[in-house]
Amino acid sequence: MYRGLKDVAHRQFYYYVMTYAMPAPKKDGDYHDIKLELTRPGLELSYRKGYYTPKEELAFENSRKEDVMSALVGPGNMSEIPVNLSYNYFQEDDTTYSVSFITKADIRKLRFGKENGRRTNQISFVLVAFDESDRYISGLEKSVEFQLMENSFADVQKHGITSKVDLRLPPGRYKLKAVVRENIQGKIGSINKSVEIP
Repeated sequence: MYRGLKDVAHRQFYYYVMTYAMPAPKKDGDYHDIKLELTRPGLELSYRKGYYTPKEELAFENSRKEDVMSALVGPGNMSEIPVNLSYNYFQEDDTTYSVSFITKADIRKLRFGKENGRRTNQISFVLVAFDESDRYISGLEKSVEFQLMENSFADVQKHGITSKVDLRLPPGRYKLKAVVRENIQGKIGSINKSVEIP
């Protein structure tokens, strides 16, 4: 047995890894075959037989979610979109407060598309509350689809976009994170804020 193991240990094995690049496929969700052929005898092939291209909507949605999650868990603030976060609260009962969080985004430097004479973009607002141990307490996401006439667009650019989120929280200290992402260029902004209720 020792002789056999020694023989195996001293054998020379060679592995070849082949990769290839192709033009960006249409994101239509279709299946594409992969076919490899060997011209040299004694070799074995192991490879993926095919793949599905992602649908454009799915790829877009996954990208949006990944961006928002990265901003939520990442340290510090992201500054591609200037963001401001304020809050106000009132006591509902002995153990609960209703807290209104206002997230304001400055969109003056954001690009908007043009469709049928309207300025278009989708902007997502996410607000998440953690306790002092960084444990998730509550959160909410809102997405707003903008199709603005030029005069309304000018007004929104001047005053910014505001999102209000109401959370019911017990008294305590919280770490809040607000994230804003727009969909034309994928720009993102975030802000952290520590609050004490009451």
